[in-house]
Amino acid sequence: CLAEHRWNGSYFSRGLLYFQQGDFFSSMGDISQYIKGAANQTLSEHIQKAKYHLGTLQNILGQYTEAITVLSEVISDDPENKQAYIERSI
Repeated sequence: CLAEHRWNGSYFSRGLLYFQQGDFFSSMGDISQYIKGAANQTLSEHIQKAKYHLGTLQNILGQYTEAITVLSEVISDDPENKQAYIERSI
């Protein structure tokens, strides 16, 4: 379906579904794809949410350096995001 219809938000939705199912690698792939596709759009709130989830996934998968980088970007863009501070400290 994604190959035919190319609505970028589908990647984020499917990524969250994979996350809920415990398929963290597939979730990270789809959320990363969403962030790449949405970079030129004005969906900053959605991109921030996606980056937060990406950082969380990277922590779960032991990719700590990458998680710190992504979560620091989230914090830089939204210093009031307490969850990002907590997730980055893990």
